[in-house]
This record gives sequence, C-alpha cells and structure tokens, in this order.
Amino acid sequence: MGELLLIPDDVPASRVLDQWPPELHEIALAACAHYRVGLDPGLKLKHIRGLVVLLARRYTRASLPIIGAALGCSASNAASMGTKMSGKLEIIEQLRDDHDVIERRIAELVIARSGGWHV
Repeated sequence: MGELLLIPDDVPASRVLDQWPPELHEIALAACAHYRVGLDPGLKLKHIRGLVVLLARRYTRASLPIIGAALGCSASNAASMGTKMSGKLEIIEQLRDDHDVIERRIAELVIARSGGWHV
C-alpha cells in the first residue's frame, strides 16, 4: 500500500473524515488491508463487512443498497451486518481497537488522495 502521510496522534481520525469524507472503496480497502485479506466483492468475513458497513454509514452518503452491492450482498443483509457489528463493538474490545485502527487508515488514505494534511 506504500507509505502514507500520517495524521498527528492527537488528531482524531473522525476530524479528518468529517471534513474530507472517504469514498466507499477507501473504507473497504482500509479494512481489508488491516486484516490482510484481498478486496473482493464477495468477501465472506462478516466482521470485516460489518465494520465496512458501519464506517460507510458514518462517513459516506452511500445508501444500504450501494453498500450491499459493493460487499456482494443485499441491502437488508448489509443493514443486518451493521446492526450486529454495532452490538459487537459495545462488548468486544478487540473489535473497537480494529475499528479505530481502520478509521485512521481511512483518514490516511483520504489525506494521501487530497494532497496532504491541512489543519
């Protein structure tokens, strides 16, 4: 994936992503890179797809049918994965940590695409 520009540690990734929204493929790419799996529309690892759904719903304007299509599933399946993942994030610390790392990876992709960090 190459060396990406880093955002300062004291800057939350959400600040970058709220200001410069990511694209759906950047969210999927960051999640797959974190878990070291290939980017595949038929990706079967539900926890990765669930994280992609949650992050896409938070940071993009993509509808559930669009998110589902990108993940190779229906809109209702995407909604279900997002709901289940939301519940899992509340109780599984490792998933929360993964979520935070992926969010920072997404922010770094957005910074790289936009030409650098701007305060």
